[in-house]
Amino acid sequence: MTDADPTATQPRKAGVLAAGLADVERPFEPGLAAHYREMVAYRPAYIVGYAPGWRFRTFNEAGIRFLLAPRSLPLALRIPVFALWLVVIALGLSVTRRVSVFNAQSPYEGLLMWAVRGLLNLTGARIALAVNIHGFLGDVAPMVHASLRYTRWLWIGPTEWVIPRADAVRVLSPQTGAYAKAKGARNIITSPTWSDWELFIAGSTELPPGPIDPYRLAFAGALTHVKGVDILIATLAALRSRGHNVVLTIAGDGPGRDEYQALATQAGVADAIEWAGLVDRRRVKEILDACYAFVFASRSEGLARVLIEAGACYRPVVATRVGGIVDAVEDGVTGILVPSEDVGALTDAVESMILDRELAARYGSAGHEIAVTRYSSAEWMAAYKELLETAEAQRAKR
Repeated sequence: MTDADPTATQPRKAGVLAAGLADVERPFEPGLAAHYREMVAYRPAYIVGYAPGWRFRTFNEAGIRFLLAPRSLPLALRIPVFALWLVVIALGLSVTRRVSVFNAQSPYEGLLMWAVRGLLNLTGARIALAVNIHGFLGDVAPMVHASLRYTRWLWIGPTEWVIPRADAVRVLSPQTGAYAKAKGARNIITSPTWSDWELFIAGSTELPPGPIDPYRLAFAGALTHVKGVDILIATLAALRSRGHNVVLTIAGDGPGRDEYQALATQAGVADAIEWAGLVDRRRVKEILDACYAFVFASRSEGLARVLIEAGACYRPVVATRVGGIVDAVEDGVTGILVPSEDVGALTDAVESMILDRELAARYGSAGHEIAVTRYSSAEWMAAYKELLETAEAQRAKR
């Protein structure tokens, strides 16, 4: 007679409702689908986000229930529609006891979920609240939506107000952790945003030692003011004016694409830029493998996992010394950090990579070693469990 599995009779944990303003695109990449299945194996999950187009969409995939609001609505209508959608779903799942944790992907959603939790207190439901902080709210939001520059007084207070009222807070880096702590956060868990680390590590090769012509740079990120794409274009123009045959691949999309393409034409480098558009992780890896250095001129950043992904592919990094970038790039070890908005310093740093191939290769190898030893899907999953269980334990004390 064999012993019974002690976990077989244990009731499964109640689910998690995650909410974020990101788009959900199908079909899922294999690594992402496996990631979602691992999350669901731990406990049921529901995700509220955006779907491209004009319609609400709900579907099950990789074991997760997705409940998506339409992305294509005008901004003035999109945000309140999303807020109402989230409130209705949160109330329904909580009253029926299908979830016991709200996992807000930023303090914006956290504020809504905190309000819903207040209503649920009247029903006796005990919902824990976890809030994720990906960056520095006061810096980033006005760079993404210009209207928020003039209404800061209206939104910054309430969104930061919810941070100390969360049961647990996840941050991307020590820098964002210091920001969260300054705002009164308790029970802080540090973990970068999930990536398919194994995909980027596998099959990557060190930089070639011989002559490189043209010298290909790469950037991946949203085409918004905060990411400093205008600085990259000016840097490319400066490098080419110094006689270097440098080309740049830009992966990503955003509201600034037309503006940046016009800027490239004005700077005389339109024919030296490949606009790859919005791409999946496999294509990002291909772009990283094909480049000789990764450049990143962001004006504010919580961490920027793409910097670690570049290192995983043996690529040296030149980036700005802002926010959590200092936690992703070790200056003089995995790359070079320069002041924000300084085209001259960025140009000099990239030029040093072009002229000293051994230095660039050394930075790339160090970045690969750090990615291998510090980052994995298993570590992300452990932090995810810690976040939810810490939130529930804190909620139980109240």
